[in-house]
Amino acid sequence: MKKKQVIEDYITFRGIECKNNDAINNYERYITRFLKGTKEDLSDLDEIYLTKHVNKISNEFSQKTLNNIKPLFKNFIKWKFPDYSLKFRNLDKICKTKKAKSSYTPGQMLKEGDIKKIAEAENDLFWKVFWLVFFYGRFRGIDCIRLKWDMFSFEKDGSIIIKAFIGKNQKTFYKGLPKELTPIIQKWKEVNLSEWVFPSPNGDKPIHPKTPNKRLERVSKKALGHTINPYTIRHSLGSLKYNEDGMDKDIIADQMGHSEDMKETYLHLNEDKLIKRAKRVWTNKKEMPKKEKERLLKLIEEQEKRIKKMEEEREGKNNQLEIVTKGFKESLKNLSSSFDEKLKKIESLVTSNP
Repeated sequence: MKKKQVIEDYITFRGIECKNNDAINNYERYITRFLKGTKEDLSDLDEIYLTKHVNKISNEFSQKTLNNIKPLFKNFIKWKFPDYSLKFRNLDKICKTKKAKSSYTPGQMLKEGDIKKIAEAENDLFWKVFWLVFFYGRFRGIDCIRLKWDMFSFEKDGSIIIKAFIGKNQKTFYKGLPKELTPIIQKWKEVNLSEWVFPSPNGDKPIHPKTPNKRLERVSKKALGHTINPYTIRHSLGSLKYNEDGMDKDIIADQMGHSEDMKETYLHLNEDKLIKRAKRVWTNKKEMPKKEKERLLKLIEEQEKRIKKMEEEREGKNNQLEIVTKGFKESLKNLSSSFDEKLKKIESLVTSNP
């Protein structure tokens, strides 16, 4: 069987459980590259070839990516070779994964003002809108690229709600954008005649997934003085929102698409509630009403009075205890003196009457 057919058969096999098209495409890409240096019949695919290839890609990919690729190779070999335990005796060791180090540090995180600088540095309206939607919409790169205008809802209150199906999570999310973005997005919509929000210049399709990476390298260097990658933007937004006081962490998890690590809070909510929560992401927190503030201050004052009264009562009881203790000590002292006098008299009588 030829390599091409083997790859097709394996991808069909993986498709039984995996329904994520992006993941399936990555499987095909990594396996195709893995088998590129083998003979057509794969007769030379052995443990030495596997080891050399893993060593090679270990210098090219991050540990996080390797932790996805190595199990893929292991799965492929088990699927392809019934006698894999004899032919690949060290398979587990070669394809062992490691704990990935954190890819980002707090110092690498961007501020909201940095994103605005990037948008201002863009001369092209297309890219101005792209970076703003990408950041404020909390999208992964591929999901932002695939946005269509029919996913956008321009609300009466001036905000924008994006109803998008996210492939990685296999569910629909409602993304709320701040009202200040509405004018520039509407302006782009008026001049963009494609169904895609970010169309490719080469036909009616979205831009290539790698295009934003190259663009961001140039514009971030110009705006910030150093280069960044698209995921830094998404990661920064997550850090900002998760650490914002008063913001519901479950809402942020839902907006970021982190449902695999968070409670499935929104499974049974209706659309109106989802939209309401999406809008709250960029709504400023309201100051406490005057009456409520006065009520709480009054409660605090009453509580302080109770505490003061309790301290006074405790002090009074301590004084009473001190008086009683002092009297007891004096009585005990007098009793002891009386006993000593009587003892001396007895001793005197004994001495005078031998």
